[in-house]
Amino acid sequence: MKYVSLSLVFLLSLSAWTANSAAVYKVSKANDVVYVGGTIHLLTDADFPLPAPYENAYQMADELVFETDIAAFSDPSIQMKMAPVMLQKPGESLSAQLSSETSASLTQYLEERGLPVVQFDALSATGVMLTLTIMEFQAQGFLAEGVDAYYHAKGLENDKAISWLESVDTQIAVLDSFDNGDPDALIAYTLAEMERSSDVITSLHDAWKTGDLDAMQKSGMEEMKRDFPEVYKTLMVDRNNAWMPQIEAMFGDDNTEYVLVGALHLAGADGILEMLEAKGYKVERL
Repeated sequence: MKYVSLSLVFLLSLSAWTANSAAVYKVSKANDVVYVGGTIHLLTDADFPLPAPYENAYQMADELVFETDIAAFSDPSIQMKMAPVMLQKPGESLSAQLSSETSASLTQYLEERGLPVVQFDALSATGVMLTLTIMEFQAQGFLAEGVDAYYHAKGLENDKAISWLESVDTQIAVLDSFDNGDPDALIAYTLAEMERSSDVITSLHDAWKTGDLDAMQKSGMEEMKRDFPEVYKTLMVDRNNAWMPQIEAMFGDDNTEYVLVGALHLAGADGILEMLEAKGYKVERL
């Protein structure tokens, strides 16, 4: 997805990777194979080249399958569809939707960083969450394209077949669900995440580096599942369930697919890998 939050973006180590440190899996049934790789949406230049398992799966795949149509996000019509998700309606303001305590906390946060309070007041709660989170990662040097964008561009260059699991409209609807009708709660949650961003980044980074899906789930999803259960259900559970029939349909065809989705979609009991195992597929980490 073309959005980030502290609980969704895995930061990669600036130190050396090993061949055993990638969230890339071989899923098989009889003699048919589908590769599944966990992606992150922002990288640093130092994170390239990516770990060998990512490239190995890419080389063995005939078709790349992404969460959505990555190329469509450069379409002006799609950007217009994003505007209502990111911006306030004319004549409305974010501050009017927040409690006095949350509004004061947001104002203080922005002023301490020299950010324009008036301009942020014209954003939706989702718009503020996304903007602040992106700025946080950019400040730490995460400016390069993510795993998904990297392989999308490479796939186009190498004439590989490209498809996706859900429409851009579906992804926009997911973004639109983030505040769950409660912008005050989302802003308060975002500010709390900003305060502990270093700890979150470190824990996610360590889990990603070792390929520890249990740690990824604990660091990245537990709070969202507890504090925003409806958002968790929409963001993770419903989408994973919608993707499963499509992934299962990849077995038995003539192509070898490489499915690249956000790494947290692979983790936990609601994750794709455990769902596949429960259906009798063999899952092996590359």
